[in-house]
Parts: sequence; C-alpha cells; structure tokens
Amino acid sequence: RRVARGMVGRRTAHKVAIVFAVVCAYVAVRGAVRARGVDVSKRAAPKLLPTSADDVEASRARVRAVRAPSVRFMSSEDVRSGVSREQKGGDGGASDVVMDDDAGAGGSATPTPTASRPTGEPVFMTFSDRVTDGACLGLETAAMAGMELKLIGVDGGVDGQFDYSYVKNVKTKKLFGWIKVLTELGDEYGIRDDTLVVLADATDVLYLQSADVVLSKYLALMDAIQPTRDLVIVSAERNCWPYMDGQRELQPGGREHCAKFPDGNGSSYKYLNSGSCCGPARALAQMLTDIKNKMETVNDDDQHCLQEAYMREIEGHGSDKYTIALDHKQQLFQTGWGSRLETSAYALYDAKGAYYNTTRGVIVNTEHNVEPAMVHFNGAKPAHVPIAKHYVSFHAKKDNKSAEAHERLNLKYPWFADKCSSVLNMNNVAAAAAAT
Repeated sequence: RRVARGMVGRRTAHKVAIVFAVVCAYVAVRGAVRARGVDVSKRAAPKLLPTSADDVEASRARVRAVRAPSVRFMSSEDVRSGVSREQKGGDGGASDVVMDDDAGAGGSATPTPTASRPTGEPVFMTFSDRVTDGACLGLETAAMAGMELKLIGVDGGVDGQFDYSYVKNVKTKKLFGWIKVLTELGDEYGIRDDTLVVLADATDVLYLQSADVVLSKYLALMDAIQPTRDLVIVSAERNCWPYMDGQRELQPGGREHCAKFPDGNGSSYKYLNSGSCCGPARALAQMLTDIKNKMETVNDDDQHCLQEAYMREIEGHGSDKYTIALDHKQQLFQTGWGSRLETSAYALYDAKGAYYNTTRGVIVNTEHNVEPAMVHFNGAKPAHVPIAKHYVSFHAKKDNKSAEAHERLNLKYPWFADKCSSVLNMNNVAAAAAAT
C-alpha cells in the first residue's frame, strides 16, 4: 500500500517482504520442532562431510561405536522402572541398552534389553554322586576332545558338599548340585556370570568336539535367534517324553500336551530333552532356581519340570531374565531316540536321522547335515559303549590338548585310572590307536 502511495520505493518493499517471509518460516519451523519435543537451541552444529580417507574412517568408527551391540544385560524389569546405566553402575562404556535407529525423533527412546554374549572358556559340568561306567566314558571322550569335564557330586562327597541323599530321583539330584555350583561355588569352578556353562547328564552323554567349537556354535545360534534376554539352549528330541513313548500315551492327556509344542521349524526334533543345555551361568542359575521353586516335591521328574518352564516361555509367561530355545537342528546336542544311534546298527548310514561315521570318528545328523558337538543316548543304549571306545581310539593321537586334559583329569580324580580303565579297556584302546 505504501508503494502504491509513493511512500516507499519498490526495492525497499521487496527487501522487507523477503525478511518478513524468512521470519515467518523460522517461526513456523520452530513451532513444529517444539511440538515434537526437540529443543533446537541445543542442537549441535551440522558437521561437514568427511573429505579425506582418514575422515571417512573416523566417521565409520563413530558409526560402529554408536551401533555396536551391548554386552551388558539390563533386565526388562529395570527397563520398565526406568533404571539408567548410571544407576546400574555403568562406567559410560558399552551401552546397557540398544537404541532403535529411529529413536530420538521425539527426543527419547524406548530401551530394549539385550542378551549378553558369553566370554572366556566354556565350562562343561555333569553330576553324579558315584562313579559309573557312563561317567567314565563321558570324562574320557571329553578329555579326548580337549576339554575338562567337571564331574560334581563325586568330588564333593567327602565333606557333604553335594549330599542329596534325601532326593530319591537320581536325575533330580543334578538340579540341586548345579544350582549350588552356579550360585555359591562359581570362583571354585572358574565360573563368572557371563561364562558359557554346558550342563549334561552323566551316564549316557559323549563329548565329540572342542570347547571352542561349542562356543562358536552357541554364538551362531545366538546370532540366528537374536534374543533380547540371555539365551539358554536346550537339546531337542523326536519323542515327547515323559508324556508319550512314540505313539503310545504314557500319561492321561499326554497327546494333548505334546500337541502344544511348536513345529520345530520343520525339524523332527521338536520336543524338549533335559539331557543337555547351555547358556550364560547367571541365566542357567535363574532358570534352574525357577524350576526348583515350582517343583511339588524334590523327586519331580527333571524333564517334566524343564518342559513346564519351556511351555511357560512359548505361552508368553516366561522369565524376563532368560530365553529358552531348543536345538532343533542338533548343532550342539544330538539325541539318539528314533535313529540308528539307539541300535547296534549305529554305523550304518541313516538317510533320515543320525549315525556314527567310523571312517571319520564323528556323529552325523543327515536330516540337518550337521556334525553335533555332543551326543545323548536317551533311548536304547547298545551303541553307547562301542561308539565311545571307537571315538577314543580313533582320536587318541589327534591333539596335544587331549594329553593335557588327561593330565588334569588324573590329578583331579585320583580314582579315574583305577575305576575307569576296565570300562574303557585302555590297553585295547592304546593298541587300536597305535595301529591307526
């Protein structure tokens, strides 16, 4: 209007209009940003794009540092209650929670708990309050695979450390022994909270691969599953024991109970087997304690108790401290039921199951084309001793680690050479090894 009246020149009016438009745009943007909860006055100045190779690498390093997965665990309870890293005693290093890539659009992010990755050497442990032939075979094959199997129960019998004579169910005794080690005797057994601990039955399990292989397989499963809580891997089998034996119902309602199991990702090994499991020590301690607290008597069946814990998991009522997953593809734990491994024809090729390859000294699962790290003879056991003896003789000269493990074995268990030599028939084993 002033231009029209000749009060202001056109050039001046044009400048005023531009300034006015810029101010209006700034006010509009500032209002929109404030509505999203972001204080623009606190925004860092934009950084120039990297121009040199050093700048590019430094930029990539910053991205890796921001997106690196956490190795410290924060429970869902802590997340829900808003406990921060500082309140948890964090040192400002690795994050306790993983932040979403889009987090921050509203000035805050929803923290997600992350499963910790085990560190250090795995610990292998079994329980028996007496020396059995099966325990001897387990100790010997573990030593041959280059690992030290810790047999608790026998070594703690003198001072009553593992006296569970009031428990009549032999398999349930292991539950109490393992809880004691994991919660009270960690330092004595070289176990930290984040140590990968492998637990297995004492009388019918053989160890076929090294601790390093077991750890790498666990980490591969962890990467595939991507759990948000500490991961416990439990062995799987083809039989829904103790509710069914094949197609025969052993307990009322057993068939309906077994139908609740997921399909096993297409694997025939869809049911939980309590003979072997592994996970970070703190997760195993919590899981076993939860199971113990829900037992009706000290003699409850161990597989039934662990199955109930797994059922709570798949029905959405599991723990916020750990995740239970089954080894459907038998990468870690092979079970024998329903395969040649529970027959005297264990060395014959099995196109749809598992067998022992005598030319290579390994268990082969043909359904999933894998070589499991351990084998549990949970069905009939005619193959147990022959496979153990062949494995020991076949691998006798394979690795210096086996000699070191044997030395530690004889030092820790003075009774081993005397009580186990007749089971293993070590003279024949040595002769077979020399002839190989």
